[in-house]
Amino acid sequence: MFEQIVLRRSQSNQPISAGEIAQALLFYQKVHLFLERQSVVHLIKQIGPRPLLDLLRRPDVSAVYSEELLCVVTNTYNSMEFHSFAAFTTVGFEEKRYKNSEDTLRHDLARAGIDDQVAKAFASGFLKLVPIRKLSGKHYAPDGLPKATKKEVSDSALLHAAAKIVLSTIAPKYKLPDPIQFDIIDTDKDGFVLFNNLDWQHVDSAYENRPTPADKITPALVLEHIQQSISDMMLAAHYGGYFITSSQSSRIAQTKYEHIAKRAQKNSAMQTEFFDIVLPEIPSIAQQIDSGDRNFPEFLKLMKKAQKFKNWLGAGNPDEGLVREYIKSQSKQDWTESFPTKMGRFLFTSWVDGGLAAGNPLDPTGPAGAFDSFLFDRIFKGWRPNHFIEDRLKPFLRG
Repeated sequence: MFEQIVLRRSQSNQPISAGEIAQALLFYQKVHLFLERQSVVHLIKQIGPRPLLDLLRRPDVSAVYSEELLCVVTNTYNSMEFHSFAAFTTVGFEEKRYKNSEDTLRHDLARAGIDDQVAKAFASGFLKLVPIRKLSGKHYAPDGLPKATKKEVSDSALLHAAAKIVLSTIAPKYKLPDPIQFDIIDTDKDGFVLFNNLDWQHVDSAYENRPTPADKITPALVLEHIQQSISDMMLAAHYGGYFITSSQSSRIAQTKYEHIAKRAQKNSAMQTEFFDIVLPEIPSIAQQIDSGDRNFPEFLKLMKKAQKFKNWLGAGNPDEGLVREYIKSQSKQDWTESFPTKMGRFLFTSWVDGGLAAGNPLDPTGPAGAFDSFLFDRIFKGWRPNHFIEDRLKPFLRG
């Protein structure tokens, strides 16, 4: 239970937050971060460059970095649109071309308001810790993720389901036709043509959370969302751990890899249930950090006291559920607790080496009493997860 998790984006499709990373760190044995240019800038603005580098140096954290962005390229010939899945990266501007990955990241941070010298030092340290992975390369798919996505959408059932999920997410008030037509015909050379029965003007009028007034819902935008979600599925399959990304991607993944998606959803639900039942009316770790009430360095200090709790989580039965396991750990009573204290200690010290010495085992000043005082509580009054929750986590969350 809670072995490894891979984080790419938050469920709201925003860059992953420091609070979400912190909560994953507490619950999972290993946290892997799939970082992109936008997410690196977001995390630095949230927690600062040095705490982010400290996070990436932790033994229970690993990360990769992708400069590339997935996109859909659309060309029009004779009034017909031809689409292609692709990945691109910016190389600078006409007046200023970036020299390398470090220079690109440095300028990303500088444009976000980070001091140039701080940005330069961070970019150098970051790229020494985190390898770069290309979405268009062979690391995640033999021909790259864009070409792999094209193969996946040849499955019309998956394509129809994905289109419905994307449209219900970004334009929830639009009434989808029944049956929906959303089919592609590949032309090999010029890309593929999309045939559909959607009223795109009405779809766009139902656009919810429009990023800017200029943004519109187009066939290319829906295909781009589908490409992101299918790429998430491939990344999840590559890493093998529970993969956290947008809720839209999770819903699409569930149509193809139901067991993987269900396990990730179950783990997320267990965390929510744990906070609701064990820590009622107390903000979660993610909420406290993302709100600024607690900072990330404070959380890393808490993590130094959390290893036993993480070991307990790792040894848990995933079929039992986190709250049930926690309650069971609370209700288990040491067999010694059913005895009066002195009787239990008498039986224990009498059992060890026939009383350990000729002295009275009930005499705390004698040799048996000294042995008793040192070991009895250590052996029979063991650590339990509520010790961490009550003594460490609750004070942290309450501020």
